Amino acid sequence: MKNIINARQYYADVKAAEANFIQGAVKEYPNIPFFLYTGNADKIDEFNHFFEGSGFYFIGLKNLVRPLYEEAKKSEPPENGSTLAANSIIKSSYGAGISRIASVADDTGFFVDALGGEPGIYAGRYAGEPCDYEANRMLVLKNLSGVSGAARSAAFRCVITLCLPGAERTFEFVGESRGVILESKRGGNQFGYDPIFVPEGYNEAFSEMSLELKNKISHRGRAFQKLYDFLKEAVVF
Repeated sequence: MKNIINARQYYADVKAAEANFIQGAVKEYPNIPFFLYTGNADKIDEFNHFFEGSGFYFIGLKNLVRPLYEEAKKSEPPENGSTLAANSIIKSSYGAGISRIASVADDTGFFVDALGGEPGIYAGRYAGEPCDYEANRMLVLKNLSGVSGAARSAAFRCVITLCLPGAERTFEFVGESRGVILESKRGGNQFGYDPIFVPEGYNEAFSEMSLELKNKISHRGRAFQKLYDFLKEAVVF
């Protein structure tokens, strides 16, 4: 792959935009930041955990200075795309405009075969607004009442998009993880649908796994890996 990001030049652009972020959010070179357009602290932690030691890291809405944070929340565009990729592009493009640095966003769907693909791209708000992890999980379990065994199959899909300043295109990275839905939730990290989903080849729910294991086999972890492989080739120091 052709190197498309000159790290020093890009970092100079980051420093020019540093006033958009709270003090300490931007690390010293050669650490390379990307803006992750999300207000979900769990998601930012998950990204940073995967990329730990790589030289790439992610800052989010919580790292914006207060006036810019308030403006970002007030003016954020609706996620009205018809696909995961479309919604991800809406967010990463908006994030780049707000932060003035390269921006990443992801959109994740949960596709349950016995429910005709529901909740699909509406996984985060399946039970209505505002987003409520527990309500979403319980509605899936309720709608699967009477369905057993392999018929409870489902897939998580994740699309990460990267919007670079001045780039003519947005880059997309897709990951999928298939498995089955439990009849009741498990313990551990209560993020999203993780407590009710067991991936193929495992007995543990996502919620019971270490981040190291989950990041290797999850939909988001697989998309992370594709993004990481891209950045290793695309960024020249």
